[in-house]
Amino acid sequence: MGEDISAFVARAVSEGIDHFYKKRIRPIELAVTEVQEKIKEIELALESLNEKIKALTAIEETAIYSAVKAVSESKLTRAIENIVKEMETTTMDPEEFVKRIRPVIERRVSEALKSIEKFQTDIQNTLTELQKTINEFVERVETVQRELGEVSTGYREALEQYSKSFAEIVDLLKGIQTALTNMSKSVKRLGEIEARISDFEKTLEDHERKIAEFEERLSMGP
Repeated sequence: MGEDISAFVARAVSEGIDHFYKKRIRPIELAVTEVQEKIKEIELALESLNEKIKALTAIEETAIYSAVKAVSESKLTRAIENIVKEMETTTMDPEEFVKRIRPVIERRVSEALKSIEKFQTDIQNTLTELQKTINEFVERVETVQRELGEVSTGYREALEQYSKSFAEIVDLLKGIQTALTNMSKSVKRLGEIEARISDFEKTLEDHERKIAEFEERLSMGP
């Protein structure tokens, strides 16, 4: 009889531990895994954001070059006109010279101006894409917050810490969005955006550290 009672108690304890694990510990493990996956998604999206900002810089450089080229060629047109005036004492017909050379140069200036117009369009398209990416960031973070809120109340304190970290990420992303909205066509505020991205990366690192601490606490048992 004693052995039967011992076996019953052992089985009951085992089942109780298993039930506790499934109801309390397992949901936390799943939540942590999902958080890690979401962070990876955000990191990948951040890499995409960095690439787009680099592209903005390249477009800006191209536009500046085109603008300088346009101004230079405009000056060249005036210079040729001055040369023609100086050539009045020669046998060359100055009007004929201007008639032949000016359309060529004006065409090149027009092409340069079109390049600037294309730059402005490219900037707007890139900003639109960046806005879309940031909106996706915010949606992902808010989804994680909702999912974490459904985990067992026995770990509410830890979940509140995670929620706070994600709230900081949301604020940073909204800050980036505000900066992009106010960005001028010449992208003079790229430095500010890069600083915010640096802060965002630091927040991600801090969040990963908190996850590691939380996993360590889970491994030690309730």
